Amino acid sequence: MATKTAKRINKKPSVRYIVNLQGQKTEAVVPISVYRRLLEQAEELEDIRHFDKAIKDLDFIPWEKAKRQLGL
Repeated sequence: MATKTAKRINKKPSVRYIVNLQGQKTEAVVPISVYRRLLEQAEELEDIRHFDKAIKDLDFIPWEKAKRQLGL
């Protein structure tokens, strides 16, 4: 396997690619700052999916109806 480095564009961190013998990209090596940002975004997306699932499973009562039920 060999590595290729992408050119830096607009001062963004460069990504290095690992290629197979046919020159096809098989892996990417990213700077730790990019990895951390991707990991944070993936965790946030997972939280959003859990929230969406929880909302879907609940029966909501409109606020006005809830206030009447509570005598507010």
